[in-house]
Amino acid sequence: MEQRPLSLSGDVFLTGATGFLGAYLVQEILQASEVGLSVLVRGKSEADARANLERQLAFYFPGSMLARHPRLHVVVGDMEAPKLGLDARAWDAAASEHTLIVNAAANVNHVGAASKSFRVNTEAVGTLLELARQGTQKRFHHVSTASVQGEFDDPAPIAVFDERHLEEGQVFSGPYPESKYRAEVALRKAFAEGLEGQVYRVGYVGPHSVTGRYQRNIQQSNTARYVRACVRLGFAPYLPEETVQLTPVDAVAGAILKLMARGSSAGKTYYIDSPQQLSLYDVQRVLHASGYPLRLLEVDTFLELSTRLSNDTESLTVIAPSTASEGAHAIPTDTTWSQRELLKVGFEYPQLTSAWLGKFLHHAIEVGFIEAPRFWNVAPVISELL
Repeated sequence: MEQRPLSLSGDVFLTGATGFLGAYLVQEILQASEVGLSVLVRGKSEADARANLERQLAFYFPGSMLARHPRLHVVVGDMEAPKLGLDARAWDAAASEHTLIVNAAANVNHVGAASKSFRVNTEAVGTLLELARQGTQKRFHHVSTASVQGEFDDPAPIAVFDERHLEEGQVFSGPYPESKYRAEVALRKAFAEGLEGQVYRVGYVGPHSVTGRYQRNIQQSNTARYVRACVRLGFAPYLPEETVQLTPVDAVAGAILKLMARGSSAGKTYYIDSPQQLSLYDVQRVLHASGYPLRLLEVDTFLELSTRLSNDTESLTVIAPSTASEGAHAIPTDTTWSQRELLKVGFEYPQLTSAWLGKFLHHAIEVGFIEAPRFWNVAPVISELL
């Protein structure tokens, strides 16, 4: 049965198209709807910007002609520049020709220059809000992060953090979560003043649910770095209670589009975050089943012997168990309402299986991030190991 296209309320102006999630939003918008799509891409010229977009889309969708789709239009601009780097004519065109703004652009570095994070994650949102208020009436869809909840000193003013919460007195450990938090504060003010739109708090975005392809800058993923550390060291602490929460990138993009097409719940905030959690032990089991020799150690034994067993300081730092510290701490997140709303629009998260992790390992080997184990090509990873 042919799937009916999603009904969006007009043409889309998308930022962040060259990022991991942004690329899949490009694909989802073009394949699941019939609207026109303009994407803001940095470049010296339109040809240069289109080439930048083509390189990114070719990595995520090998063999695809997505960048040449007839409904895709490249707008040369820069999220860090005043007016998004658009001249008066291009600005007026963006304001008048689109009824949907989707902001998926972000500086996701948790370390580095704070000014860059705030320029992209906060100040540029203010510019996009200015664009939204001009020309045609628009709806503003903003991709945020679950880390806007920050951390709390004891006693925390709330027991759990959910879709309703934002300004609760939390503190932040770096510029990324704080800059995204400030953007949400500005958006809530704009929504209260009459702008229509929605916010999507995304957790850790994981590999594609079918292909296992992961973000191009794979080295910036904590999960990928953990996997590489296990492979390099050949030993790891046994931490069955510690979990990894990943939502496949195609699921994140699909959930956002489903909620966009709903056309209601204006000003609402949603969590796009799979309720299924994997333990670090699950990841370790899949590595072992894939052929990687991995010795698990009790935490005390690991702490005592790790530096004698290896001088790979980088890997040891990645894999070392976290220690409890005094001061601010995280509180639980409740995403129950968002999960119910997604079910109402017909969306269900895919199951996270050992076969899916195996596909990710294949991708990581393919791009040279980790070495293949012995007998890697003998058989696929057991699909029902988890």
